[in-house]
Amino acid sequence: MSGNKDKGTTDDSSIPMDLKLWKEALVGEMKWVMREELEHLHERLDQVENACTEQPQPVPQARGRERVPVRREVNDYYEDEYGEEEESVLDRGFPSKPVHRPKVHIKMDNDDSMKFFESYRLKKKKEIQKLKRENLELTSKITHLREEMRRAREMEERLKKELIMVKKSEESVKKELVVKKELRL
Repeated sequence: MSGNKDKGTTDDSSIPMDLKLWKEALVGEMKWVMREELEHLHERLDQVENACTEQPQPVPQARGRERVPVRREVNDYYEDEYGEEEESVLDRGFPSKPVHRPKVHIKMDNDDSMKFFESYRLKKKKEIQKLKRENLELTSKITHLREEMRRAREMEERLKKELIMVKKSEESVKKELVVKKELRL
């Protein structure tokens, strides 16, 4: 089957090489497409995961003030029984005189307190709405990524089927070449 190269015909020996090159090119292209698709999906997954981890964690509420141990009352009965030495050992952690701490009173009339609580309620409502929006956005991103993953899997299956078809066609061409060679002999 040696022919004229100007007419696009080739020798029998070059046909398997052309198919092999074509197959390698197709496989290389399929790998490149899959890599590009999966890279895009992995980037999107990383973005969603980072968005989830970047949200501030709730801070536990700070305790008001530490509890002070209850002052032990000295009873005449115990005082007589143990003596002054024992009593001083028992009372070491407590001040002898009460510490005066002035209480700070914030005067608010009903209007001020209502304004304060209303502004606080509105602030919390806005925070909740913001969190709901973020949750909705993340949910839609996850849904979109799942759809992209499904499409990528479908594309992968389609490319695998095409590769199988290429292998089958390559085998059939090889068989035809063997038959042609046998016919020539």
